[in-house]
Amino acid sequence: MTNPVVTAANQGLPNASDPLVDKDRRITNTWYSLMRALWIRTGQSLGVVTQSAVDAAAAAAAAALIAQLAAQVAQLAANASLKKTSNLSDVADTAISRSNLGLGSAATHDTSFFATAAQGAEADTALQRASNLGDVASSATSRTNLGMGTQTGWTAPTGTVSRGTFNAAWTQTISNPPTQAEVQAVVTQVQILSTRLAALELDLATVHLIGP
Repeated sequence: MTNPVVTAANQGLPNASDPLVDKDRRITNTWYSLMRALWIRTGQSLGVVTQSAVDAAAAAAAAALIAQLAAQVAQLAANASLKKTSNLSDVADTAISRSNLGLGSAATHDTSFFATAAQGAEADTALQRASNLGDVASSATSRTNLGMGTQTGWTAPTGTVSRGTFNAAWTQTISNPPTQAEVQAVVTQVQILSTRLAALELDLATVHLIGP
């Protein structure tokens, strides 16, 4: 095989007398490089390098460059895109992604963190432990459900009430006939019992164990 770069004149390259060489040596070098590339690419002597051959080589080189750039662009696009098979595990920032979707902190908690349908239609309708049953919808119904219904028929006491000290072991000796002092002592003790009983009734009514 004859290397066309050896006999440049036979390959259509400008020779020393060519005006192109005198004008710009780079033009000669360009023709020489294109011819050599064509010869290396085809592996055979090309004879005279024609303009069409040069155009074809340039087009092929441009096409290769465009294909390379297209592949690089495609790779960059692939790197910047979410993959369907990753199921959003490849987002850059999960917190920002949740915010963009309008999701709050509830999105990061398991279902066991919230009240179920049996416990309440929504989490904020469920009883809160810290409220100590103060947030039940109906205290009366709740007491009935616990077997602690209110005994009705009671009226509020009148007079003075007392929750003070009380001598449950009080006794009084009664003579026959009883003396005025003995009768007065019994009356006083009955008054004490009445004030304490009135206080007890009020307290029972306050916790709804008795009522009107």
